Amino acid sequence: MKYFCRKISAMRGVLFQALQKNVDLIARGEQPSVYSEESAQEYLDNLSQHYALFISENCARLDPRGITP
Repeated sequence: MKYFCRKISAMRGVLFQALQKNVDLIARGEQPSVYSEESAQEYLDNLSQHYALFISENCARLDPRGITP
């Protein structure tokens, strides 16, 4: 489980890079690849809150060293 939590933490950077690409597409007036009915910033905010909550609830107690970005 500790390995899983570290893996989730490491993948956050990759996930946010992909989401930033959608923000850039919307800024250029192009169709984003996900959640076109929401603003990109709202999607980023919601996803960020979801993953922060998941990590804090499920990983912090299992790995006392903490979660590194």
